[in-house]
Amino acid sequence: MSAQRPELGARAAVGLPLLGRYQDPAGEAAQGLRVWAERAGATLEVIDTGDEPDRIAAVYSELADRADLLFGPYGSGPLRAAQRGLQRSRAVMWNHGGAAGDSSSRARVIDILGPAESYWAGLPTVLAQKGIDRSRVAVAHAPTGFGERTAAGAVAALEKVGFSPVAVSTFDDGSASALASALIALEASAVIACGHIEDDLALMESLPPGSMAVGSIVAGIDLARERLGDRVLGCFGPAQWFPTHEHPLAQDAQYPAAQAYAAGEVAQAAAAAAESFDPDRLWNAAIGLRMRTLIGPFEVEEDGKQRAHSPLLVEWAQTSEGPKRRVIWQP
Repeated sequence: MSAQRPELGARAAVGLPLLGRYQDPAGEAAQGLRVWAERAGATLEVIDTGDEPDRIAAVYSELADRADLLFGPYGSGPLRAAQRGLQRSRAVMWNHGGAAGDSSSRARVIDILGPAESYWAGLPTVLAQKGIDRSRVAVAHAPTGFGERTAAGAVAALEKVGFSPVAVSTFDDGSASALASALIALEASAVIACGHIEDDLALMESLPPGSMAVGSIVAGIDLARERLGDRVLGCFGPAQWFPTHEHPLAQDAQYPAAQAYAAGEVAQAAAAAAESFDPDRLWNAAIGLRMRTLIGPFEVEEDGKQRAHSPLLVEWAQTSEGPKRRVIWQP
């Protein structure tokens, strides 16, 4: 890695799964980083990694040797693969797209996002506000690290106020219909879905309108409205970013673009504080940073884990322009 001063321009790089399951959010992340790079005077190399873990690990192992500022992929699975590729590297990876990395990895990762366990921190408050019986809430998740950790956060949030879920289930898009029937038979007051995008959408499509309240990861983003139309009304979910003021991104930019742009802001600030792109100095500078980014506050623990930022909760409400998200809880 170069040790040149950051004001001379950075060679930034990112590997993103631009085809496959994550192609839409990964493309958004690429756009966010391109906007940041143009404004920061950095060059940006974007490599399509696909979503095969060995390929992702190999790309990151290679990028570590030539990038001054190295940005992580989109998705918690790709993040863990990238960590594997950096196990023996001094490189610092600026993580904008994965909320559930490998905590045992020796790779040096600076998290921009709040951890997966924090996604449902406001759940008990929202349920109370909506008049939903908190003793009859079910939690369902994909059999993945991200799904398990977001679901664990939902369970912990409920237990903190004295309630336990009536059921905690594992599901995917193929079993969503059967899960919907089981939840109705269980007389659940609400389901909190922590699956992949397609999993959550399949469950939301399988539940009869009005059968129960629905909170889901996918309900935090515009894709839920695009796929569900008016059926999304009343559904709620976490959002790492909710634009309330002017920003440098495209008007229709989604949260992955904002997260990636925020990662650029943090990396740039760390490089300025370190006056170097040397990985050790970058790491130490990042650990000492206290700042606000496009998506909110930034401050990390000694291991690079974010401790200042956690997602909002938003709900879909009817407006004169159709369904729109509104903030119903914030840290």
